[in-house]
Amino acid sequence: MDKTDIKILNILHNRGRITNKRLSEKIGLNPSSTLERVNKLEARGIIKGYSANIDMEKLGYGTIAFIQVSLKRHNKDNIISFLKDLEKIEELVEYYHIAGQYDYMLKVHVKTNKDLQRFLIEKITSLQLIDKTETMLVFEEKKLKINL
Repeated sequence: MDKTDIKILNILHNRGRITNKRLSEKIGLNPSSTLERVNKLEARGIIKGYSANIDMEKLGYGTIAFIQVSLKRHNKDNIISFLKDLEKIEELVEYYHIAGQYDYMLKVHVKTNKDLQRFLIEKITSLQLIDKTETMLVFEEKKLKINL
């Protein structure tokens, strides 16, 4: 992995649909060398895939929140059961298994703060395995570059 690969990753991180020709112009290589590098990054599993960056606010989902969750007991059976519960929650966009005071961090998109309140009461705090939660509202979201 060299500086050119890092440039490629940063460009693709923010513009996954850029053409190979335009990508090659931005990094200063010919298109065939650029494509070869991208293919190698994909083959090594460094690039796992491509996705659309969707503006959820324009779809009516103006409230983003992170919810930190502590399980009553952090053991294998509880984790498996908790993850099965998470798969059923449609508002859940991402989750992270984390270290520290909490066990998980959940990212959710809902329409309004009232919907967030309802979500927390009906879908999160009602889960039997949860000990405590802490919710943080997001005011602004911005995707930055990869720091390697």
